[in-house]
Amino acid sequence: MKKNLKPSLGLLLFAALLIFSLNSCEETKINPPILSTSPATEITYSSVVAGGNITDDGGDEVVARGVCWATTANPDITGSHTTDGDGTGIFTSSLEGLTPGMEYHVRAYATNSAGTSYGNGVTFSTTVSTTATVTTKAISGQTFNSAISGGTITADGGDPITARGVCWSISTEPMITGSHTSDGSGTGSFDSNLSGLLPGTTYYARAYATNSKGTAYGNEVSFVTSVTFATVTTRTVTDPDVYTALGGGTITSDGGDPATVRGVCWSTAPEPTVIDSHTTNGTGVGAFESNITLLVPATTYYVRAYATNSKGTVYGEAVSFTTLLGDYDLNSYRFVKIGEQVWMAENLATTKLNDGTPIANLSVAADWEAGSAPAYVWYSNNEALHKPTYGALYNWHAVASNKLCPEGWHVPTEADWNILITYMGGVDAAGGKLKQAGTTLWLSPNEGATNESNFTALPGGGRKPAGEFEGRGSLGVWWTSTPSGLNNGIGLTMSSENTTVNMGNSVTGAGRSVRCLKN
Repeated sequence: MKKNLKPSLGLLLFAALLIFSLNSCEETKINPPILSTSPATEITYSSVVAGGNITDDGGDEVVARGVCWATTANPDITGSHTTDGDGTGIFTSSLEGLTPGMEYHVRAYATNSAGTSYGNGVTFSTTVSTTATVTTKAISGQTFNSAISGGTITADGGDPITARGVCWSISTEPMITGSHTSDGSGTGSFDSNLSGLLPGTTYYARAYATNSKGTAYGNEVSFVTSVTFATVTTRTVTDPDVYTALGGGTITSDGGDPATVRGVCWSTAPEPTVIDSHTTNGTGVGAFESNITLLVPATTYYVRAYATNSKGTVYGEAVSFTTLLGDYDLNSYRFVKIGEQVWMAENLATTKLNDGTPIANLSVAADWEAGSAPAYVWYSNNEALHKPTYGALYNWHAVASNKLCPEGWHVPTEADWNILITYMGGVDAAGGKLKQAGTTLWLSPNEGATNESNFTALPGGGRKPAGEFEGRGSLGVWWTSTPSGLNNGIGLTMSSENTTVNMGNSVTGAGRSVRCLKN
């Protein structure tokens, strides 16, 4: 009997399950990515654009990708490389900091769990470095001797900028072998101050930039410096005397052109010019002094400093001063205007009449008593002690000569004195307003003395007809030019004891002070 050889259904099912189980236990294999390297583009002296295309991730995710480069073949990620994301597809890489004129090798790379794979090798060469690219800024802020410019360096040419600035000349195409600024290094914008220029001159300027390849220049710009008048101030006049004074000025700017003449000019008119009397006090800027001479006594003058350059002559502000009154001996006197009158503010001290005739100095009492001609004396015969403060004491004959005061002045009459006394408040009050205040020269109490008139009456005392001196410190006695009979003249007295001005007769042999009044 034949056996039945057909497998049973159960046996077939078991075999199928065994085969499936064996297949499911076999591990799936992962490979490195597959990629290519893109050609290098946008090549400069220091940079390039490269990249790659990952066409197959090898069965697992690409976790890093980029390009690596070197100056030798087959660069890998142990050297210089970029990191440009993950995943498959096309990517771009920027390579920076390259050396100019150098051949480089580049490969794209991609990394997954199976490892890192590389694309095909690509070579390129960076361009050779060149001079910089620079433009010149427009000129601004120009004066007679300076201007402002600058430049912008947009590319260093592949090599660091070691010097930059602006050069200028009165000729076109200025270079750094001539006048130039030094304004740091590197690319970017910078400003330059051009100085030491000549006024009224056309200049040409160019920005420059220097690297190892040489110096490059920007576009050329031109400008013209200005020319202006000088700037001058007038100093206050000091030490005015009878015929001289000291002035001067300061030239604070020459206006862009050297001051070739400077000094002061003066006149009795308010705005003197160099057509009038003037000094010449050197050249250039700075302060200077001027001796103002050949003046008229007791006269008000106006003074202005001046300076001249190629633009012309300019003047400082006007200042005024008044010369002192002088006599034939060259003594000088202050004077003061009181009301409508102009009085000497000091006692007369001349030893000569205004025509040069000497006045006798009769120091001996007997000679003084017997004198019948113009005479003077110093109190107590001590010139050194009394002349500077109190002046001289004169007899009536000197007053009656009508030549005792300087030209243009006279010994005041009784009426002249009365005008002054009335203006100062009358005989009872005028003395206080005319006397020097305090008790430095006047003895105490120097009653009511204010000197608000600036007349400055002093207690010079007097001399009796017989020759004795009296009253210094307590009395001031003055002549008028008004006679009183044959042997007398009118005089007046002020005292330290009161504010009264006493007017009365005085014999011709008396010695009194004199104040002069302007005609």
